[in-house]
Amino acid sequence: LVGGSGGIFEIRQNGNVIWKKERSGSFPADGEAAALISNT
Repeated sequence: LVGGSGGIFEIRQNGNVIWKKERSGSFPADGEAAALISNT
């Protein structure tokens, strides 16, 4: 985990953004972040 600022919430794997709250408008649902990471 890497801290951010200004309410930014992103999930990155190997330097690639795989989830961005700004794009989706919400936080990932339960289990969704884990599924995203295991699918990439």
